[in-house]
Parts: sequence; structure tokens; C-alpha cells
Amino acid sequence: MPSPRSAPAPDAASSPKGLVVLIHAHEDRLTPKSKLITFVRAAAKNEGYDFWWDYDINHPSFNQEILSRLEKADLVVCVLSQGFFNSDYIANVETKVLKKRISKGLLVVPVKYSPYVSDPKQYGWLGELHQVPARVDSIYGAELQLFLYKEVAEYVQKLIRGKSAPFAARESLYAIRQLPNESFSAVEQDRLLADAKKWAEHYVPDAKLRQQICEAARALGASREARLSKPQLAKLDAKFLAHKEKRAPDPKKVRWVLRAAGLHPQGRTPKVLAAA
Repeated sequence: MPSPRSAPAPDAASSPKGLVVLIHAHEDRLTPKSKLITFVRAAAKNEGYDFWWDYDINHPSFNQEILSRLEKADLVVCVLSQGFFNSDYIANVETKVLKKRISKGLLVVPVKYSPYVSDPKQYGWLGELHQVPARVDSIYGAELQLFLYKEVAEYVQKLIRGKSAPFAARESLYAIRQLPNESFSAVEQDRLLADAKKWAEHYVPDAKLRQQICEAARALGASREARLSKPQLAKLDAKFLAHKEKRAPDPKKVRWVLRAAGLHPQGRTPKVLAAA
């Protein structure tokens, strides 16, 4: 996804409706690029909520900051693993705050991230809550992993909103673009197409030039189902854009133009045309 500096005007913003916090064991090595983080953050943003976790925390004051966030949270995602249950800090600090606040309406979502405990009694109070995804023992290493991340995100949205809702915010659309193209609902396809049109108009404001790019792509066999290869996209960029902008060929801008015209899948697909 393009960086915020190069992004088109963001969706209309307003004050956040609330706060979603994620807690996890550091040994699980979740990073900002982790797909679980991507999807949970996307679910929060989709509902107009802020998202926070302790990856970039200011270490000298980490305890105060964590406690402050947990006290303000409207929903907390607990990433369950053996490390989560072995953590003294989670057990003695974070869990105490959650147990105190859950009786006052705090929403808690236990996510079965990796194989953790064999005895359900070790879940303690978390065992009384619905754990997601419900249909697998753990997400880590599971087949169809991205679908499971989306299932977690949709459950978070459902708890916040009270019902399931299509992904609409830019960050959430970016998350689901990582899923197979054929998995999207009609509503999701429409949202993704509208988003692609914004990016296409941002990168290539000239409508006539966008049309020329699409005509050249059709001649190569581009369609909604079969995407062009990166070398093909780069060649189109070199022909229509790169030389004018005095830069090296890059498939990104042309890809957005083709998505907006229905000549490139909105999500992932294994079908790639042979490079011409």
C-alpha cells in the first residue's frame, strides 16, 4: 500500500469512537507486519476506533502506559499462546485490570493464536468467553490462515457494532486485499473497486491517459480474473508514466489504474499471464 505521504485524501475523519487494545506475549514475536495485527487494527479502524498495542511503547514508563490504555479500552484482544499463560506480567498486572473491568462492560476477545494449553482449566476466566476462531485449535501455521485472521477481525467488528459489517475503511480494505479475489462478497468487491478508483485518479489524474493504459493492457490479455505479471505492468508504466516522471518503471501505479477499470483482480490470484 502506498505510504501516507503519497496517499490520496483520507476518508472523512472524526473523533475516535473508542479504543481497541491488543495484549500478547512478546515471545510470540508479533510485529507491525504480522497479519493478525493488520486485521485486528483494520477491524478497529473500520468501526472508527483507535488501535493500540505495546510494540512501540516508551519503555521507561511502559507500566503506566499499559495500565492507562487498559483502563481506557472499550475492547481488548488477548492473543492466547503458551507464552501468554506463562507471563507473570500478563497474569499479575494486565489480567487483573481486565477481570476488574469486564464486569463493568469491557469487551474481551480471546484469540487462539498458537497451541497453548491442553487442560481447559488453565484458561481460567478466559475459558468462560467465546474464543475465536472457534473452528480451529490455533491460527499459527493453520491452513487458510488469512481467512482465520479475517474471521477474528469480523468478530471484533461484530462485538463493537452489534452485528457484522462490510469492510470499508481504507486500512481494512488494504487488509482484505491480501485475500483471494474469489473470496470477496459483492459488497466487498464494490468497496474495493471504489477504493481502487480513488488511487487510480490520484496516481494518474489524466482520464485519457488512464484509458490508453487500459487499452494497452487489454491487448496483453488483462481481465478481472487474470492479472498481468509485474514485468508486464512495469513495461506499461515505462511506456506511459515513468519516462514522463523521470523515474524507474514501477508496476504500482498501473496496477491501480487497471484495478479501477476492472482489468486486474482486487485481491490475490494465482493466475498470472506469461510476460510478453
